[in-house]
Amino acid sequence: GGSLACDGVLLSGCWVAEAGLARQSHLGWDASGLIQDQYGRCTDPAFFAAGDVVEQVPGQGDAAGAGHLVGDYIADDLEGGLPSWEGGLAVLPGDGVARVTPQMLAHVVPLRGRLLVHPVAPVKGLLRILAGEAVLYRRWVTLRPGQRLAIDLHGLKTPPDDARLTVEIRP
Repeated sequence: GGSLACDGVLLSGCWVAEAGLARQSHLGWDASGLIQDQYGRCTDPAFFAAGDVVEQVPGQGDAAGAGHLVGDYIADDLEGGLPSWEGGLAVLPGDGVARVTPQMLAHVVPLRGRLLVHPVAPVKGLLRILAGEAVLYRRWVTLRPGQRLAIDLHGLKTPPDDARLTVEIRP
């Protein structure tokens, strides 16, 4: 038990995903949802998000685990321990991918965190992460309807500073 000085705390219950307040805010959104990096930071790096507001499919993720992890990242950020949001790498869904989260990666070496890939449809094919034409990661996958795939970023080749990453699945 310690304490943390702060301006406010937001608690939610009843397990109902509600992103209405966030959608009306200045925070960035795309087709995949609330834009954030691998630490849960939103486009305004003073804001963090976790759970169903990020997953968009209520109950699909481990909201408690994600909340605990993002809470640790908030503590790190308050101590100046997170890398800058500036210079982050955009992550975009490509062929065969409905959405990928997070949509930004803080550019650190080696990359840390994970990507969650949601296919457009059931697929058996080659998943690739590209930086332009350069292949940073490849893996054969078989995904069922509604299934998502987590990719650990620790083994990913380091992309160039100005890279935009594209995640694709080709049958």
